[in-house]
Amino acid sequence: MKKNEGSIVVVSLVIATAALLLLGVFLGSIVVERKNNQRSYHATQALNLAEAGIEEAIWKLHHQISGDSGKVNIPGVGDFEYTSTALEDTVTIEASGYAPGINVAGRVVRRVEVTMERDLYDVFDYALFADKGGIDLIENVYVDSYDSRLGSYEDQATHDVDEDEDLHILYALSSATIGTNSISPGTVSLTDNAHIFGDAMVGPGGDPSVAISITDNAKITGSKEAINSEVELPEVIPPSHIDHDYSGTPEAHLKVHNVVEFNNPGVYKYDSISVSGNGKIMINADVVFYVESDVQIEVDVTGNGVIEIATGCSATFYVGGNMKVAGNGILNNNKDPTTLAIYGTDQCEEINFVGNADFYGVVYARRAEIDVVGNGRVYGALLGNKIYISGNGTVHYDEALKDSDESFPSWARHYEVALWQEK
Repeated sequence: MKKNEGSIVVVSLVIATAALLLLGVFLGSIVVERKNNQRSYHATQALNLAEAGIEEAIWKLHHQISGDSGKVNIPGVGDFEYTSTALEDTVTIEASGYAPGINVAGRVVRRVEVTMERDLYDVFDYALFADKGGIDLIENVYVDSYDSRLGSYEDQATHDVDEDEDLHILYALSSATIGTNSISPGTVSLTDNAHIFGDAMVGPGGDPSVAISITDNAKITGSKEAINSEVELPEVIPPSHIDHDYSGTPEAHLKVHNVVEFNNPGVYKYDSISVSGNGKIMINADVVFYVESDVQIEVDVTGNGVIEIATGCSATFYVGGNMKVAGNGILNNNKDPTTLAIYGTDQCEEINFVGNADFYGVVYARRAEIDVVGNGRVYGALLGNKIYISGNGTVHYDEALKDSDESFPSWARHYEVALWQEK
């Protein structure tokens, strides 16, 4: 009996030992699995942090900030750091994410490298481009095109309203485009004797037969069609480097009643600019004006006032409010639209050309209504939210804008991801 009891005890001990061994293996596997899960979790966390660094660098790249580096700590989450090469056609961004290893020796590190390639958005591919508000051409307005590389408009124009083959070849079918980003595309409206020597287009999903309205003696010599893809109009980004900053000073409001000359190149920042009476701003260098304020800004050229650009010089206006060009307007002695640009920020709501003065330049203001009223002639291109032209105004699109990189601001250079890989 005692012998059997002893055997039972031995067997029980063997079973208990085996159970303990199995339990130990099980508990050990749980610990290992827990560590693996923690490492997998923190590895994913580190990868997310590295990609956050990539996204921050891409944001800076699209805002023309490159050749930069940064390090960010997110409390309770981890750290990331990144570096970006200088602005070129190709930009390389490297980022590392560090997640704290809980019950794991050291930090978990993941590294990502992204190659970005520059894609230039052709902001001035059309004579007229309205984002959502549409285009209205009223009375004797007409739109055509020429090529400044071949000489002046007068040397090329036939001023013939008939639909003949030579005219189409000469003007290369200049285009008026509207409503690209509208869910319900805007409209092109031509009344009275308004003419477009070329094509008229509406946004994706738009019906040209409905969205393009032609009444009275108006006509379009080209085709009427819809664009197939949406266009993301880039945001205007004012210059970050200011050479002459007058904002917030007694000279912040530049009021010109006589003659003021700008003989030194650079970026000038003001709260407002006003030219009136017989005032003149004479631009004798390559000058950029950045006009910004929390209140409405009026760049007002009235009376006999004029802004004159000397031959061989250029002027660029970044406008944070509204702009009105009347009087003798902006006299561009170059007669080259690439030497004069007006860029309206998203706070710019109106840009008005009033009077008889000629305008050689380009206008880009994606949130603004652009009005051309009177007998003025525009040589270049206009892009806004809405475009309204009446009277005897004309728009002569310069086809050289399509092929000139110099006519595109840096913020129009959009970068796309060419390669995204973990190192």
